[in-house]
Amino acid sequence: MARQTKRQKGEKHRQLIKGVKKHWMTQGTMVFAGKKYTPAQVLRRLQSFIDEQDTTARKRAEWRAQVKRERALEKELGPLVSGVESRALALYGPEAREVSDFGIQRGKPGPKTLPAKVAMVEKARATRAARGTKGKRQRLKIKG
Repeated sequence: MARQTKRQKGEKHRQLIKGVKKHWMTQGTMVFAGKKYTPAQVLRRLQSFIDEQDTTARKRAEWRAQVKRERALEKELGPLVSGVESRALALYGPEAREVSDFGIQRGKPGPKTLPAKVAMVEKARATRAARGTKGKRQRLKIKG
């Protein structure tokens, strides 16, 4: 059996309620899963699921609205936050201990310049040559 969506589950419970009201309201107690139920108890239990679904949908809508308000406030406070950080950096400098009290972390270093990259490659090649390090294909060429 395929997995049911929330809407399908709710509709199933509503249909069960209709059926119980139409056919079983005059009957006495019934046994389901080893427990005795009156028709009114069956209706209450089935309705409780529908009520919980409705509550969940309402709470989800409230949550989504709250997230929207939070994002709007974050956007509104952006310039203030940026200003406080800038002022702290201007007053104390990026290396000062006081800056960490504001929760400001040092930025990453910028991109490497071309001469720095060339120097890195040359140094790596020199290290590999000095250690005699070989790559996978170079090792395969060695016989004996």
